[in-house]
Amino acid sequence: MSKMKTKQIIQEVFNNMCKMYESIFTNYYPSHGSTGFTERNLTFYFSHFYLKSANNLSDIIVWQEVPIEEGGHFDTLIIDTINEKIIIIEAKRLQNDHKIDSISKDYGRIVDILINKNNEHGIKIPSTFSTYDKYALLLTDIWIPKDNNTKETIKNNFLEYKIQNQLDNNCKVIENINIYEHSEEKYCLMYNLYKIS
Repeated sequence: MSKMKTKQIIQEVFNNMCKMYESIFTNYYPSHGSTGFTERNLTFYFSHFYLKSANNLSDIIVWQEVPIEEGGHFDTLIIDTINEKIIIIEAKRLQNDHKIDSISKDYGRIVDILINKNNEHGIKIPSTFSTYDKYALLLTDIWIPKDNNTKETIKNNFLEYKIQNQLDNNCKVIENINIYEHSEEKYCLMYNLYKIS
């Protein structure tokens, strides 16, 4: 993978992740009705396709549930040594409008950890990577029942969750006949990408 712009990388990885979801749903529906899919699938498939974009697996470090010194964790850490990027990912299922508050707190924690390098609540990032560009990626999904303005508003609030560092965002409606056999609700995958430093 030659050095690429972050927006381009994230968009390509996200597109491949969405295609994978559609492919899986063609043969397998991993839920009951529209009860949802666990957040781990968001970070797993995103990480999977990020790794697939590398020429050498050793060029990219991916770790799930990265511990924070104070306790707790971030969902995923990606260190891309070719493109000199560090990406912290937090994933959420947008079931209600309280999740937007939760996403806001997640974003705040990422900024605090990445900007305040001497923060006693930090994560371990070797000094070799200290000059890399740092990003926060918020990955979400949402089920939207037909004519449900509340859920549409939640979706739009996430996409409009703009902070001055925002680089990009996207929403993909996953359309697959197998989904519609199990649920009349629309299923969307989304992301917001922010440059932290």
